[in-house]
Amino acid sequence: MALKVAVVGDTVQYRNAKGETSNVLVTGTQAAAPAAPSAPAVGNSGTGGSLTAATYSYRISAVKGGGESLASTAGTTVVGAGSTNICTITLPGTAGIAYAVYGRVGGSELYIGTSAVGATSFVDTGAVTPAGALPAADSRIAAQSFHTNAILGAPGSAPLLQATTMKQTGRYFKRT
Repeated sequence: MALKVAVVGDTVQYRNAKGETSNVLVTGTQAAAPAAPSAPAVGNSGTGGSLTAATYSYRISAVKGGGESLASTAGTTVVGAGSTNICTITLPGTAGIAYAVYGRVGGSELYIGTSAVGATSFVDTGAVTPAGALPAADSRIAAQSFHTNAILGAPGSAPLLQATTMKQTGRYFKRT
C-alpha cells in the first residue's frame, strides 16, 4: 500500500529509536500550523536569574492545535557584567497561540520552553538547559500515545516525519 500524509484524528504507526512500534493518535500537523512570527524583541535585567555576561539570541515559533510554525529570525540582546541576569523575550500575544522559545547561542538556538497561550512575554532565567532543535518544514505531526498518553512531536522534541519505509526510526507510517 502507498504511504499517505496523516491528518488530525488519524491513527498512525510510529517507530521509535529503539525500533519499537506503537499506534498513536495524530493531534496536530505542521500544515495547520500558523505562520512563522517576526523576530522577537529581547531585553535583559541584572537580577533574578543565572545568565552571565554575553550576547544572547532567541527565536520563537507559533504553536496551535499541535502544529508548530517555522521559527522566526533571531532577536538578540547583550547582557552586561554579572551572573544573575535574565532575558525577557517579547511575544506577539496572539489569542489562541502559544510560542515555543529557542535560544541562547546565536546560530545554534535550542528549545528552552513554551509560553502560555496568548502570552506577551517569556523570561529566560538560565535555569533550563536548552535542548531540542528548531522546527523544520518536514511534514511534522504531533501525536498522543494510546498507551502512555505521552505527546510525541511536541515543540523541542524530535519531530515525527512522513516515512518512506517502516524501517526508519522516529517516523510515522500511515497506510491508505
